[in-house]
Amino acid sequence: PEAHWDKVVTNRDAIIQQHSFSASGGGEGHTFFASLGYMQQEATVIGSAFERISGSLNFSKDLTKNITFSSNNQASHMLQNAFLETSAYFESPRSVKYFLSPLVTPYDQEGNINLFGGSLPNPLYLVENNVSDNRLTRIVTNNGVTWDFAKGFTFGSTFNVDMQLYNFRTYSNPTY
Repeated sequence: PEAHWDKVVTNRDAIIQQHSFSASGGGEGHTFFASLGYMQQEATVIGSAFERISGSLNFSKDLTKNITFSSNNQASHMLQNAFLETSAYFESPRSVKYFLSPLVTPYDQEGNINLFGGSLPNPLYLVENNVSDNRLTRIVTNNGVTWDFAKGFTFGSTFNVDMQLYNFRTYSNPTY
């Protein structure tokens, strides 16, 4: 039997979903905007996915006739199953159709994942047994005060923070 590696590693039903909502408003001397979003995306090959949740909250307030405070804030958390980025792409499901023989089958006669020998691993085994996760949490805030102290003259002061937290987790099963 001939192995059709391109069909074996393809995710034919790669789903992308995205949801978001926002609200804005204000009144005399103040405004606000808030949003929240979620996105999930499967790759077109097995073993990869991306997920993100994000939000923002912006507001401004006239403290006096000439002084305004504003705050713009965003936060997001992303998770990527980064299976495609390992081992110079030889472990990638995308490259298997070019480098593995069509005579090497993905499954053995009992229907289990075939643990064949050689220099290239079975990507079906790697997807189930290896881990390669990238996580990023990012918070950005921009706050400021402006003072219109004379016609055509404005003084402003801002305070900004950009915090990024990275977490990379990788495990390669020693069987392959």
